[in-house]
Formats: sequence, structure tokens, C-alpha cells
Amino acid sequence: PGNPQMNLRLGYVLAESGRCREARAHFAAAMRAGSPTADAHLGLASCQAAAGEFDGALRTLRQGARHEPGNPIVIANIGLVLTDAGRPAEAIDPLQQALTAAPDLHQARFGLAIAFARLDRAGDAVATARELLRRLPPAAPQRADVERLLVTLSSPR
Repeated sequence: PGNPQMNLRLGYVLAESGRCREARAHFAAAMRAGSPTADAHLGLASCQAAAGEFDGALRTLRQGARHEPGNPIVIANIGLVLTDAGRPAEAIDPLQQALTAAPDLHQARFGLAIAFARLDRAGDAVATARELLRRLPPAAPQRADVERLLVTLSSPR
């Protein structure tokens, strides 16, 4: 019960199998037991965000950012949760910070394009999406989502 690594692993197995309610306790146990990374914070925040608990997810991610300062994945997830919570203006800065630290963090770049689109900054959204397409491998399955976003941004409103 006090092994942070085993709680972390079990939390992710449960979360990936759609059992976030059970996973939360294991992520919290990993955090209490002193997990050396912010991975437990990321897992717990993912479950919270999936349940629409955006404020809780942001608190958890900010704890993770204090636990592992400068982790671009934690920073990017703060931006992604802010966007999902309907706060895209607040999401821009953390997403850009994450991309400065890790330019090939593709999910952050896609999230930045979405945040720009939600703010009616179509030019920035298109440029960001095009940059993402340039960086993605030709066979990447994510290309279809980026191309759909570009089509949507190009459609008259």
C-alpha cells in the first residue's frame, strides 16, 4: 500500500480501463507516499478533468508543477485543462511555455491551435496548426484531426 510506484502503475491501469473512480485513490496514495515525479498528479488530474472537475484538475496540476518544476507536460496539461474549462485566454501562456521547453510536444501545439480558435484568433490558429502538420510524421494518425481543424478554420462562419 505504501509503494508509490505500484500505486502509480495501478492508477494508470485502472484509468486506462475506464475506472477513474478507483484510480484516483491510487494516484493520491502515490502522491502521499512521495512519488518522485509528477506522474501521479497528471493521472489524478486526467481523471478529474474527464469528470468535468476542472478546478480540481487545475489544483492537482499546479501541485504537480510545484513537485516537479519546469515539467513541460505538466505545464501543457494546465493549458489543456484551462481550454477545456472554457478559459482559452488563460491557456495560451502555459501552452506556449510548454512548447518553448519541448517544441515537439504535439498535444500542446494542437491545444494551442484550439485555444486560438476559441478566441477567434483564426490566423494564429491556422499558423499553429500548419506548424503542427509540418512537425508531425507523414503517417501520424493525428494528422487527420489537424487537417479537420484547418478545414473548419477555413470555412465561412
